[in-house]
Amino acid sequence: MYFPSLILLATTALAAPLIQRDAASILQAITNIENHITTLNNTLNTFNGNLLTTIPTVLKIEEQTAELGDAISAATDAANLSPALSETDSGTVATAVVTLVPKIQSLLSNIIAHKNTFDRAVLGIGSVSPQVEQDLQTQSKLSDEFSGALIAKLAPDYAALAPLITNQISAAFQNAVKIFATSGGLFHLPAVQGLGEFEELLKNFLHLR
Repeated sequence: MYFPSLILLATTALAAPLIQRDAASILQAITNIENHITTLNNTLNTFNGNLLTTIPTVLKIEEQTAELGDAISAATDAANLSPALSETDSGTVATAVVTLVPKIQSLLSNIIAHKNTFDRAVLGIGSVSPQVEQDLQTQSKLSDEFSGALIAKLAPDYAALAPLITNQISAAFQNAVKIFATSGGLFHLPAVQGLGEFEELLKNFLHLR
């Protein structure tokens, strides 16, 4: 007896437009990115090459990296769904991005600082740098997409200046990718797609040993 109501509800939901976002949604998304950066940085600071904890920490880093990527994608969605921002809102959002830049640079510097640890993450001799390189390339692409979506909604004066900021982020990613393009260690594990495949790769390798 409830079928007609359910059908009407479903039809209405499908026909409804996407909820429009605004500057507040973009700012919240940027804050979310910052929180994920802090979490990942904290985990990296515990990544010391201890054979008993290295593999679990590598998996944790991979998981948190994926979560950071999701946060960046959510910020891109918020920007895409937002109307054009006013001068005032553009200034507020631009300030938030300026504050975000050194945090991104700090994270990338921290990742680079642990290059040797990534290069001996497997049994003290095997490298997972190819996976890190792939993750960095993915994060860089997501960052570029967010930058593009955001610039498209900024007021003209702010949009014109935005590349001065976003180019700093791109340069930092390019530097990190370049550093991880070369693997150390006696051997390296290949990069795979997704946390599940990466975890399975590590398990299979360790089982074979």
